[in-house]
Amino acid sequence: MHQPWAAVVVVAGILATASAACDDVDNYLGIPNPLTGDMEIDLEGVSSVECAEIETDAGNEILLEQIVIDGGSVTLKSSSYVRFVNIEFDVKPGATLVFDMPETYFGPNTARKEGTWYYNSFGMNVDEGATVTFVGGVVASDVSNAFTAFYNRGSMEFQETALFEDGTYVFYENQGTIKFRGDATFRNNRFHAIQNIFSGYIRFSKDVLFDGNSYETDIIGTCSLSCIDEESRIVVRGDAVFQNHNCPGVALWQLYGTTKFYGKAYFNNNSRDKTTFDYNLDGNLGGAVVVSGGTMTFNGAVQFNDNSAEAFGGGLGIEDGDVIFKKWTTFDGNSADNGAAFAMTGGTLTFQEPKVVTRFTNNDVYENEYPVEESCTVGFVADEALVIGFPGDDICVAGGSSRKLL
Repeated sequence: MHQPWAAVVVVAGILATASAACDDVDNYLGIPNPLTGDMEIDLEGVSSVECAEIETDAGNEILLEQIVIDGGSVTLKSSSYVRFVNIEFDVKPGATLVFDMPETYFGPNTARKEGTWYYNSFGMNVDEGATVTFVGGVVASDVSNAFTAFYNRGSMEFQETALFEDGTYVFYENQGTIKFRGDATFRNNRFHAIQNIFSGYIRFSKDVLFDGNSYETDIIGTCSLSCIDEESRIVVRGDAVFQNHNCPGVALWQLYGTTKFYGKAYFNNNSRDKTTFDYNLDGNLGGAVVVSGGTMTFNGAVQFNDNSAEAFGGGLGIEDGDVIFKKWTTFDGNSADNGAAFAMTGGTLTFQEPKVVTRFTNNDVYENEYPVEESCTVGFVADEALVIGFPGDDICVAGGSSRKLL
């Protein structure tokens, strides 16, 4: 049984490039595991800590070597970057883990094996009441043999730039708090960048880019960012870009909760092609954004460019809830079977400053295959929906009665 450590633990005698033959990470590093108590672990001169995967007796489940922080405040410190490969950090309730180095790298991990089960493997597991802080930048690249790179029910803070690319889930079912103090990028992840549930809170203080994330199954799934419970909150203070997505659940989906954009927001080249997937969220409503409940507010300028949906709402689809545009809003080059720019089956869409700040250009409809009265290159609005401050007349209203308020 390891005794609680205090003050400083110096890691010595480790090669600068660690061996992939690491099968017992605590002995390999010469540290107690689990870590309990306040301590600083000096990783000076260590550029990479690499372990091999662990196969269970059944041979079909893959686990990662664990470093467990069981209590106290643990700081991993170096004046240079450190890379962690095939390692899971498990931060228990009440514990604190700090990565105090210019950059922290996770991956690339061992390639995913066909026929194996990775459900219980995480790059980092943060329990309720636990805290993780990255003082420097973070790069998580190809953490693909973990079910999710980060599973958070506590508090996580990224103080500098953060890049997450070529993984599976990045933040699966976030139930805690995540704060990005620097720019954040999510690129080419294969299942979901961030899923925010329960009372999860996500804040981007600077710019964020979601680029080319996907969902590699035929079942429901959002490419990049979702807010799916009544108490879920997402705040973006800088500019946001969602681009190059194609999946059955759009780039940005809000089921409940609130999402607020304070900077500019760009939605470029996102699509939902029904012929590509066996199952599509909400009948393929919306090519870039779907709002099914709650409130989504755009305080800055917004552009929907070259997005598409096979059915309704090439740029934006609203099933229920409220969407509010407060500044210049542009829909350009979007396409759908009906409502090329936007479509509503319910909810409320508000253009708070109409006419002079809203522009619809080059939106187009496909050959109509749906039982609606006419195709509309701008917006299709069902009887149950309400549009406030719409800056024009090119709108299709089901049932022949306008529900817009000018």
